[in-house]
Amino acid sequence: MFQKLKNNKNLFKLALMVIISCLTQVLALMKSSTVAGFFGTGNDIDAYNFAMNTASFIFSFVAAGISTIIIPSYVKKKNNEEVNGFLTLIYCLLFAAMMLMIAFRAPILRLLSGRDDSFISIASYSLIIIILTSFLTSVSNITTAFFQCIDRYNTPKIVNLFSHLAVV
Repeated sequence: MFQKLKNNKNLFKLALMVIISCLTQVLALMKSSTVAGFFGTGNDIDAYNFAMNTASFIFSFVAAGISTIIIPSYVKKKNNEEVNGFLTLIYCLLFAAMMLMIAFRAPILRLLSGRDDSFISIASYSLIIIILTSFLTSVSNITTAFFQCIDRYNTPKIVNLFSHLAVV
């Protein structure tokens, strides 16, 4: 029974962290949009920055949860099957959120920014690329953390080296 209470307490902490992170990101996004609208250097850079902030909204709470809860559980050798299942669930939800964000990006950006069609168009196209690269970066960071948990620090660096070499 104590274990069940402890699990519920951890779940509550995780949910609270996600909610606080979401609220913080929404406020940061609104602040960036307002500041960019008044002091931005141009529509293109404002749209890019807004798209970047929107994508970071999606990924920030996942990254925070993984680094504060999931990875320590692996290091402490807790039940890895539960952790793997939770990670799978998180990434399935993240993937669904990404697809929804990409599918409805123009109305979402219009609602959040209140800017003109030119801004929305630039931000919409930027958002697709930024979301996809953020997702791949997130997966790469998780993989790196797992390798570090098993004392294989150079494996992700080698993979990263070859992926950058392929891009160049």
